[in-house]
Amino acid sequence: RHMESRYFPTFLAVTWCTALAGICFAAPQEDSRPDSAARQYSAAAGLLNRGLYEQAAAEYQKFLAVDPENKNVPLAHYGLAVCHYRLGKFQSAVDELERIAKDDSFQFAAEVACMLGRCQLALRQFEPAVKSFDRVVKHWPDHALAADAAAGAVEALMGAGEHKTALKQAEQFAAKWKDSPLKWRVETYAAMSEMELARDLAAARRF
Repeated sequence: RHMESRYFPTFLAVTWCTALAGICFAAPQEDSRPDSAARQYSAAAGLLNRGLYEQAAAEYQKFLAVDPENKNVPLAHYGLAVCHYRLGKFQSAVDELERIAKDDSFQFAAEVACMLGRCQLALRQFEPAVKSFDRVVKHWPDHALAADAAAGAVEALMGAGEHKTALKQAEQFAAKWKDSPLKWRVETYAAMSEMELARDLAAARRF
């Protein structure tokens, strides 16, 4: 059962920049054609890096419509997803991310999976969010976003009402990332799961 408790706030990390930072350094792949669409992609990326998300989204959409076979298409879908994410258009971001989410060879594959989980969490799509976050932890366990994904999985599991599993994964998080600044967040959601299981004393010990 999805979590409907008064204990459940949504701590969407709107300042979650680590997963998005890579797009700022994503240069277009070279295109030798005289009228190269790479210039249009570069314009969109430039707008994104300046924080002009609506304008950047419009340019990415034009680029994708004009040259859907361009080598930069995966990067464009990623950039467009970042724009939608920053604008709070989470379902639109999901639609873009799902176009590239299965490509493990994509240079920002871990970022894509983690952002997808964040969007799904914001949409209260808890089960899909767990799968997206778990994919990061399993496929890229040493990635800088692995801890963020593991914390997101605990949050999503708690939201889905899978409290025992949430507590199990919270313990796994504590064992692997004991010094992580995200530990407080994991402990908060673990405490909520404890309270949902009527373990108020156990919940109190986590604070």
